[in-house]
Amino acid sequence: MKFSNNVYKFSLKEDSMTTLVGIRADKITPESKNKGIVLASDLSRTQDRWNVQGDQAYRQQTRSEGQKIYTDDKGELALCMSGVVDQQYIDFLSEVLRGRIDFRAAIKDSYLSELFNLNLKRWGGMVPNNENLNSLLVATRFDNSPKLYTCYPLGKVEERSWTSIGSGSGYALNHIQKKGNLIPEYLSLHEGVDLAVSALEEAAQDLYTGGADLTVITPTEIKQYGETIKARVSEAQKQAVAEIKKQL
Repeated sequence: MKFSNNVYKFSLKEDSMTTLVGIRADKITPESKNKGIVLASDLSRTQDRWNVQGDQAYRQQTRSEGQKIYTDDKGELALCMSGVVDQQYIDFLSEVLRGRIDFRAAIKDSYLSELFNLNLKRWGGMVPNNENLNSLLVATRFDNSPKLYTCYPLGKVEERSWTSIGSGSGYALNHIQKKGNLIPEYLSLHEGVDLAVSALEEAAQDLYTGGADLTVITPTEIKQYGETIKARVSEAQKQAVAEIKKQL
């Protein structure tokens, strides 16, 4: 299963404030010979804990780094999530990655009942709680045809050409709209990568957004680049520190 072990290290309830970006790119060029979908996400996770001392309680907020884009075992689907990470979400994610949730049927019906049930269960059959739910971006390459979808908290599945969800999505969407070239037929995969990454950088204005992960879905495969980016950033930081030390 292509699924980082850190999935199992989340606390039972962690708020995943985030920015997720999806871009569809269909233009073929000499430099970019594939069409496909670009999924980009930040890596920041925000965790709230209540500490009790005597008669007083205070909320402690911590931040950590974590994977947010996952690929299923068959290499046909990639997804990323905005919202709460708890045991119910971990179980849902596991079912998706093992192919036990039929996304082909969900796309055909424009409805993902499992996501609706996940959120409904959290609300205890009472009232919707916007601070206690999940929504998804999903990219597929079924039948060698890459597609991008938004899955809303109440189960609606909608195909998109470009979109962003999460706490920093306002910044990302505003940036994408300003850049233009939003019609997939006029956007190459190389341009899609540039647009998704620059949208993430713009979303870094959001206090809960930080770091970068990238996955590219083509007709033939899904490539994950998060570890490559992380390693390159780490190496660049080491080199910068070495240069600084030389100047002292």
